Amino acid sequence: MLNWSASYHRNKIDIGHKGYFKGNYKLITDPACEICSYPLDSEGSCVRTDTHSKYVVKTYTIGLYHDTSSYHATSQSDFLSKHIYNAKLYVHQAEPLGLAIAELIKNRDKDLQKSDILARYLSTPISSTMTQTHKSLSIKRRK
Repeated sequence: MLNWSASYHRNKIDIGHKGYFKGNYKLITDPACEICSYPLDSEGSCVRTDTHSKYVVKTYTIGLYHDTSSYHATSQSDFLSKHIYNAKLYVHQAEPLGLAIAELIKNRDKDLQKSDILARYLSTPISSTMTQTHKSLSIKRRK
């Protein structure tokens, strides 16, 4: 049984833990570049085209992430950044992030359902009090 839950809404994803609402991930709703997800200028163009990789076709974004240098200033109001930051320290914090991605694939980014993605999660004890979750991901391109 999962301890975390995620529920998609138009501009946010509500996150729960053990049946209780804990917060939400605010989704990006402003127009953004499909390649890098940077906000578009007033003319609808990306100002960061010089940073685009020729290998990236599209970027799927949940929301804005504030890195660790600005984390403490935003931690109370920015639930997504808090979970990303904590997932770097505590692997169990990755669970709500994964559930949020699944909600987006089911409800908003449905074109990802056409991809061949296989994910496997294993829990391995690494000490008497800790368990590490391993993720194996295989992606095949459709022809």
